[in-house]
Amino acid sequence: MIAIATSALMALLPAESQADQIAAIPKAEDQVVISPGTLAEALIVAERRGVAGELTLLIDGIGIQVDSFAVEEVNAVARAYSA
Repeated sequence: MIAIATSALMALLPAESQADQIAAIPKAEDQVVISPGTLAEALIVAERRGVAGELTLLIDGIGIQVDSFAVEEVNAVARAYSA
C-alpha cells in the first residue's frame, strides 16, 4: 500500500516532466490510497491549474481508494473553495 500526495498526483499529469518515472510507482503497489484532505487539496490545485478533468481521470485510472462518503464531502469543499 502507498499513500499518494498532492505533489505526486500533479507530477503524474502528462504535462509534467517526470510523469513517466512517477507513474511506475502506483503500478508497483497493490493498493493506492489518498486521505480526504489530500484529495480536496489536489482537486483545488488541479482546478487552479486548469487540469481538474485530467486529475479526475488519473485518479480513476490508477484506482486510488478513498472512502466514498468522504469523496462527496471533499468534492463539496473543492467546489466551495474554487467559487
